[in-house]
Amino acid sequence: MKAGRTKIFVTAIATVALAIIGISASVAKGAGKSSVAVEELRLPSKEAAAQVKDAWAARFDALKVILAAT
Repeated sequence: MKAGRTKIFVTAIATVALAIIGISASVAKGAGKSSVAVEELRLPSKEAAAQVKDAWAARFDALKVILAAT
């Protein structure tokens, strides 16, 4: 992805929640660096929000391991 560009993905999860995922590359962060932001909407409870947050954290931890190996 070219620096300064942002890609946005929107997906419905089990027709209950909505995930908005933004991925951007930034020259300010350094060469080969990018950032990801995830926003979950319409979750039914604080408990569901905590579970989703933990699930995303686990996926990003797994991605970090994969990227570190390359």
